[in-house]
Amino acid sequence: MDPKTALDGMDFTPEDERLIKEKWEELLQSCTKICKNDEDWEFIKRAFFLAKEAHG
Repeated sequence: MDPKTALDGMDFTPEDERLIKEKWEELLQSCTKICKNDEDWEFIKRAFFLAKEAHG
């Protein structure tokens, strides 16, 4: 999931976009650290999907 695609149509300043990208990368790094196997990663992807659907 790309944060830029998820936020299309929203008006953000260049600083907002930089911060979103930075925090997105930090989040992905955190996920990588906690995922010990494919099953863990599938749970994380499902959580992102459900969060996106809830806010979509």
